[in-house]
Order: sequence, then structure tokens, then C-alpha cells
Amino acid sequence: MNQNPASYSNDRAMESLTELQQRLKQWQEKNFDEDCTGPEWMALGATEELGEVAHIIVKAKQRIRQHQAGLDDYSLNELADGVADTVIYLMQLCSHLGIDFGKTLFFTAETVMQRDWRTNKTDGVSK
Repeated sequence: MNQNPASYSNDRAMESLTELQQRLKQWQEKNFDEDCTGPEWMALGATEELGEVAHIIVKAKQRIRQHQAGLDDYSLNELADGVADTVIYLMQLCSHLGIDFGKTLFFTAETVMQRDWRTNKTDGVSK
């Protein structure tokens, strides 16, 4: 799918992360053998995709392969794709480990947003 994710419109775009995780698990089971879909493969896949994200950012910082102003539209689309691929691998890793990705993400995000690093420079929470 070579389109701009920001313009993506679909009824499924608002489905829950839990539902998406379940659909991805079914897709993975249908398309790949068990010997290449275990947790270690998902962790390696996520790392590889994150490496692609880092590569795009490094090249933009070095002003190599992008416009002198930084990231161009092509690079932003590639960056968005790499981030999404990383999240997909992490979702699949969670499936293998029996972790509900959506619940974990929202719980952890709420926990993180309770921290005040400007006031509590040691750990974000102590007073």
C-alpha cells in the first residue's frame, strides 16, 4: 500500500488495537510457518524495522538523500511505514506472549503521563 497514511480512510481505521492484534495474529498464522514466527523472530523484525527508521532519520540529519530542509514527503512516508511495521512486529510479539497490546499500551501511556520530569527530576514521580 503506497499511499500517505495521513490520508488513509477506512472503517477499520478506528478498530481497537485488540481487534487489530487478533487479525494480525490470524494473518500471521495463515501466511507463515511456526518456525519463523516465534517471539525471537518478532523481536528481531521489530529491531530491523526500527533500524530502517533510524537510518532515514540519520540520513536526514546528515542532509543525505533528502532535501536540504530535512525530511521530504517520500522520506516521511517511508518513516511512517517503518514506524508502523515496528509496531506490527511488537503487536505480534505481544500475541506470542499472551499480552494484550492495546490494554498494555494505554495503561503504560497513562502511567507515563502521570510523571512530571520537570518537577521530579530523579524519577518523575517522587516529591
